[in-house]
Amino acid sequence: MTEVQLTQIKDSIFDEFNVKEDFVHVSGFAVHEGTFNRITVTKEELEKSVNSLIKKPFLKDHVRLSDNVIGKITHAEMRMDPDTATPTIYYEADIDAEEDSFLNKLNKGLLNAVSVGFNCEHICSICGKPVTQCTHWFDDDGFQILARNMKFQELSVVAVPADSDATVHINFSDDEMDFEQLEEFKQSRRTKMSDFEDKYTQVVEEFSNYKMEKNDEITQLKDEFKAKEEEYEMKISDKVEEALALKTEAEKLQKETEALNEKVAGYEAKFAEIEEAKLSELRQQVTQLNEEVKAGLEVEEIENLSEKMLHRYVDMFTNIKQNTVKVKPSNTADDKYREESFSDDPLASLLHRVQ
Repeated sequence: MTEVQLTQIKDSIFDEFNVKEDFVHVSGFAVHEGTFNRITVTKEELEKSVNSLIKKPFLKDHVRLSDNVIGKITHAEMRMDPDTATPTIYYEADIDAEEDSFLNKLNKGLLNAVSVGFNCEHICSICGKPVTQCTHWFDDDGFQILARNMKFQELSVVAVPADSDATVHINFSDDEMDFEQLEEFKQSRRTKMSDFEDKYTQVVEEFSNYKMEKNDEITQLKDEFKAKEEEYEMKISDKVEEALALKTEAEKLQKETEALNEKVAGYEAKFAEIEEAKLSELRQQVTQLNEEVKAGLEVEEIENLSEKMLHRYVDMFTNIKQNTVKVKPSNTADDKYREESFSDDPLASLLHRVQ
């Protein structure tokens, strides 16, 4: 909180105060940028919180009882205090005109200071964390408690604004905690942190000693690994060369196989021509013998016969032809002969035709 001077003070309560209906209008500076009761308030925080002061009660001595409400804040804005050249919140308030005792003391200059009551977050200036969550405290260089997200609760007229017990209420959490409690809390945390750091240092030293003891073993393992790696690389190189040689051989064999396949295809084509010529010759023999023995086979039938059947028909027709003889009839005068078969083959008898 900060001590400020009220302005627009007149010499007479009833004649020279600026009276508006049932109120006396007063104005002044509520709080400046600076450090008050260990809390540092910045210009930026004042600018963000200035509107929260409007419509808040004007009290006596920060006592939040109905009998201590003597007025209400009607206006608040940021200004520069010409006397201190520091940013401040300028306020205007309406005071109940029936507060004769207060107005008399104000008129006589017995009361001339105010202080604000506000809630805020209390932030460590070193690490930026809430002061209840860090280990820093006032004995650390650069430490301050910064007010953040200020919300004004009231403005009070006070006799001694520097009295922190009379003017400041600090709520660090849902439970009230004063500076002595917080200092004990932080000291306890520092002790625990110190114990932890000692244990951590001990563990680091033990690990360092263990690492030194295992250094030779680790070096040996690295050397063995490197030797194995080189061995495997050589084997891989040999396998790669072998694979390339096999690939070349396979390509050569592939070309030879293709050449052989071409030759085989030529032989197969030539063989097919020979087979077709043989079949054609057999068909011609069967056709000729068919005519000679008068077997009566059709041309289409002969064309559809397999090689095996063609051979059978050649043999059969040849046998028929060989077993057919000519005899002279006894009752004719010409030279014609009748063919008679003396073959015992039933199939030959069936195929025999009489002229």
